[in-house]
Amino acid sequence: MFLAAHLPMCSMRRNAVALGNRPRVTAAAWYRVCLPVLQTHRLPSFAMLVLLVIVGNSTPAYARSVDNTVQDLQVIRTSVRDFLFSHNGSLSTPDDVYVGLIDPRLRLSPCGDVLDLFLPAGSAAVGNTTVGVRCHTPAPWLIYVPARVRLYRPVVVTTRALPRKSVLAKTDIKVERRDVGGLTAGYLDDAAQAAGRVLSRPMAIGAIVDPRALENQRLVRRGDRITIIAKAGSLTVQVAGKSLMDGASGERIRVKNLSSGRVVEGSVTGSGMVSVAR
Repeated sequence: MFLAAHLPMCSMRRNAVALGNRPRVTAAAWYRVCLPVLQTHRLPSFAMLVLLVIVGNSTPAYARSVDNTVQDLQVIRTSVRDFLFSHNGSLSTPDDVYVGLIDPRLRLSPCGDVLDLFLPAGSAAVGNTTVGVRCHTPAPWLIYVPARVRLYRPVVVTTRALPRKSVLAKTDIKVERRDVGGLTAGYLDDAAQAAGRVLSRPMAIGAIVDPRALENQRLVRRGDRITIIAKAGSLTVQVAGKSLMDGASGERIRVKNLSSGRVVEGSVTGSGMVSVAR
């Protein structure tokens, strides 16, 4: 009875809040109007709680409905994430994709068609990237959404700090799972690809071995006395020579035959050894 007596009074006050054709009337606004009335009439605490719950649940549907006059930004972010997953394909599916926040003040017209997503020129599908999102109808718009794709793969890393010109031993390197999304120069996934090669620059402990920083070990140095191996059919002849160039395994260099004085070209086959085909 007490609630029935006072509810109309609160309703009158509530209607006053809605004057001026405001787009929404929230429960919080109604509480600010009705609480003074309820407190003035000393409504029991339990009755007040029941009334507030009833009124809060009876907030008009339009006050709780989603605004359909603007594009849902979360739909855009979800579409960008799905796009990056699918774009990487089955051979390099990203383990972690983070899509940047879109300014909530951005009010785009609802797209009446499927969103058109693409990678702008210069943007990669991994690492720090940007995805273009375009709507064609009914009101065209275009935005760019930042994202970060973390792609974890086994890579070769150093186990200790190494100076320049170090020849990599098996104990100097190991394979770890790392994010390779930002490695534009590539990486090595097998320690055997780096063992025995020479660093062209120093590397810190735990550094990912950059393939560009590796050189083949020089087996022949310029000015060294070498052995020239000449093969003619089943006949093999070895003569003393002098290297005119540095050379790694398999590289072709010029050498001088010390017996004849002739300069010939051959392939480095071992430490201090150059093979010349005849």
